[in-house]
Amino acid sequence: MLFCRSICSLMAMMSIFLCCVAAEQKRPVTPYGILYNEWKAEVKALDDITPALTSAEKQDKGLEINARFTPRFLELAKTHLDDDLWIDCLIWTTVEGVPGKAFDEMFDVLRDNASHARNVYQLQLLMSEFINLRSDRIDPALSAIAETHTQSMS
Repeated sequence: MLFCRSICSLMAMMSIFLCCVAAEQKRPVTPYGILYNEWKAEVKALDDITPALTSAEKQDKGLEINARFTPRFLELAKTHLDDDLWIDCLIWTTVEGVPGKAFDEMFDVLRDNASHARNVYQLQLLMSEFINLRSDRIDPALSAIAETHTQSMS
């Protein structure tokens, strides 16, 4: 009896898993997803050659990859200001971006578009990530969020 319940539970979990996988496959790939997958493939390729590299070399190569992709995520964000896909690009930049011109400009995008972001809660959650970042453009961006979303921030 216990064995049958275990089998039934396992079958139920498998069917839920397969439904989730099927739902994932039907979801259209976004331009962000395409760019993210391209970046991830390069990072994975770097991981695959890790034994041939020292950790310092791997870190340098990873920074090179991220430095090449930071402007690309910025450009994608600029083409999606009418939807919240630009926020996804901002999140990538916050976590993986390399400081420089494109990195700074992403916070200009945030400053200029915070007032019409649909997913304010996503912005709120992201704000804590800004603490360790170095850009003179972050404070103006945070001020814009605070000014334009005072009702939703409380």
